[in-house]
Amino acid sequence: MQIRKPSFLRIAFEIILIMLTLILRAVSLSSSAGEYSNYFVMLSALAAGAVIAFNSVSRKPYLPVFKSEKSRLLKLVSYLLSLGLFVEFINRCIASYYIFDGNSGSDVLPLVFRALGAAFALLSSIYFIPAGLTFGGERYDVRSLRVFHIVPLLWALFRLLEVMEQAGMDSKNDVSGVLKYTMLAFALCFFFCFAGEVESQKGARGLTAVFARETVFFSALYSADGAMLLLFKKPAALPFEATLYFTAFTLLLFSAALVKNIISDKFTEI
Repeated sequence: MQIRKPSFLRIAFEIILIMLTLILRAVSLSSSAGEYSNYFVMLSALAAGAVIAFNSVSRKPYLPVFKSEKSRLLKLVSYLLSLGLFVEFINRCIASYYIFDGNSGSDVLPLVFRALGAAFALLSSIYFIPAGLTFGGERYDVRSLRVFHIVPLLWALFRLLEVMEQAGMDSKNDVSGVLKYTMLAFALCFFFCFAGEVESQKGARGLTAVFARETVFFSALYSADGAMLLLFKKPAALPFEATLYFTAFTLLLFSAALVKNIISDKFTEI
């Protein structure tokens, strides 16, 4: 089957928009930038996301997510994502303790979201260990776990619900909050598609590629935002929330490696 790829101009336009978004975010964090510069950051990110989606569906076909050939790269990044999710588990446990220690009846729903987020972060951390073994060509096959494949999806869901529950987010002044919300939304969609690829023997679906590449972009943007906040000495929302930047970075590595493999003629060996 003939492979269709996006044109060089569309790829170049995508790269330009991604770089423009990063530059605009750096400008918006400078002391001389006005608050309305944040709107340009979000508009640029939205445009880049749209071009990424269009370029993703323009390429056909994709290779299967799970193949017989081994990938040392995917094995490594699966273990890194497992570590990132374990850090997220500790993060959510601490957040749950702070709410529980407050002993406020109005904090029941946030406590539920954080506790479930912690539980599914731990299960997801465990899940990506056998996933790494499978990608590495070991005898163990993660596809035999069946229902366990939806665990990463549930972590992203309850983490997203927690963000949605948090009141007072001003999109004009809280670009970091918007980026976190968007990153988790695409991660949710990506893990949903990833779970659907487990039983498939055919090439990866176009939606899987779209959401994987969007997850790469917004995870990279959110991670870069954390680095810029540190560089420009801007305070983070909460001290323990900063660990999500590390989890997002490991998610970036995993989704990027997955995209690389489904658009390659063979698995990458390192």
